[in-house]
Amino acid sequence: MVRQVRCSHILVDSQQEAYDIYNQINAGANFAQMAMQRSKCPSKYKGGDLDWFGRGQMVKPFEDAAFSMNPGDMTVVQTQFGWHVIYVTGQRRFRLLETPSFTLHPLSSSSMEQPRVSDRTYMLSAWALQGSSAPCS
Repeated sequence: MVRQVRCSHILVDSQQEAYDIYNQINAGANFAQMAMQRSKCPSKYKGGDLDWFGRGQMVKPFEDAAFSMNPGDMTVVQTQFGWHVIYVTGQRRFRLLETPSFTLHPLSSSSMEQPRVSDRTYMLSAWALQGSSAPCS
């Protein structure tokens, strides 16, 4: 299941303008340049890039469109902010590798040794992405 997507977008006032931009990009125009020139969203200064986001972070029509597409797909959608040309640039999927299991050992009164983590643990953050191995392997 896709947990995060990365999108760029161009926000404009009219459906006609959104489809005009969409058609120009399909004909070879550069998305980032079009965003800088035509978008009314502050993300235009980053070529329209909205970075990574998960469900519940964008308005529903935008989210539904973004999570239904694959990287490289582009569409036009309307929200309460206006018309968006949305371009999906990435997807992240997370999966649980192993249930973390660890035991903390108290500090020894005779030394200043740090608590130790025993058993093998896996972190669920970026190392679980795209099949990369955990750094503690």
